[in-house]
Amino acid sequence: MQCPVCKHNEISPFATACPNCDADLVQFKLLDTVEEGYINAVKERIATEGDLLELEKQQKKELSASRRRGNNYLLLLFLLPLIYFICGKKHIPTKPKIIEVQQLDSLFFYKKKCIELQEKLNKGDGHGISSIRYIIRKGDKLENLALMFFGDKEIWKNIKEDNEIPDEHEMIPGDTIFINLKYGL
Repeated sequence: MQCPVCKHNEISPFATACPNCDADLVQFKLLDTVEEGYINAVKERIATEGDLLELEKQQKKELSASRRRGNNYLLLLFLLPLIYFICGKKHIPTKPKIIEVQQLDSLFFYKKKCIELQEKLNKGDGHGISSIRYIIRKGDKLENLALMFFGDKEIWKNIKEDNEIPDEHEMIPGDTIFINLKYGL
């Protein structure tokens, strides 16, 4: 150890005073310990701040990526209806294979009513018309009704939900269901 006052070398590390200038070495040793502790604390704080800065950078990257994904989803959400509107619905309705003779008159009757309603709605005379009341006949199936009214078999699910029909096989001839016109004619 070296004396910080007189710069005398070769002092024992266990000595409490300098043999040359009689300086109190215990105080200097305490100062060295405090200084080393302070330096270590500063180094630790700098390392922690560096870790925090790295975490902040990582969080900013994740937030930016999340915002980008969210913006892409919103863009997609707004573009899909626009694309659907521009391209239009291209669907070729299929005809049912078998139609019973007693159903034939009612199908033509309801189809004619649908065409009349569509003309009224197009002219603006049909305000307030929101559904058609249909009386179930023997052999009626929801798919056939959807095809008859809307030209699309898949709308049978909507008719089933609107009328809260648990099973289409439980429809009894004479029951009344409502065909909602919001699905188009």
